[in-house]
Amino acid sequence: LLSAGAVSAFSRASSGSPNVDMGTTLVIMRGVAGFLLPIMALMLGFATLAGERESGSLGLLVAQPLSRHDIVLGKFLGLLGVMGISILVGLGGGGLLVLASTPDPGASAQKLFTFVLGTALWAAAWMAITLLVSAFFKRRGTAIAGSIVAWIFITMVWSVVAFLVLLSLAARSGSLT
Repeated sequence: LLSAGAVSAFSRASSGSPNVDMGTTLVIMRGVAGFLLPIMALMLGFATLAGERESGSLGLLVAQPLSRHDIVLGKFLGLLGVMGISILVGLGGGGLLVLASTPDPGASAQKLFTFVLGTALWAAAWMAITLLVSAFFKRRGTAIAGSIVAWIFITMVWSVVAFLVLLSLAARSGSLT
């Protein structure tokens, strides 16, 4: 909310117009969410399975008449619910504040809805990665280290690899010359 309010105020002050451009606001909010959301997901979920395995409570949970699929799905949906509420309140609420001062509220509301939905899907992907890492490791300490390595690999290494692949494909097709 504070981020969206600050972006809105800055946008108004820099343009000299009482109206705010929702596209600019969403680009800035995307940058903030793109950085913070994976970190929040990893911090919420790194000990989901590894912590329960380490404390011994996972054995009690598996002994119940539930399938392992149900346990993992329940944990995933619970974590996603927490992230979804924070996304809805933070980005959706902040976006609604900005929406009040846009010149075209209909189109801006559609952009905001698409952005919030896309961010929720992004959170679901990171929650799945977090659960995978947590299931792979047996202790909390190694799970957080594995989560940090996964975050670094996906955010830094993977984007460079993808860029290089696209660059080589463009060079082969001759579109760079």
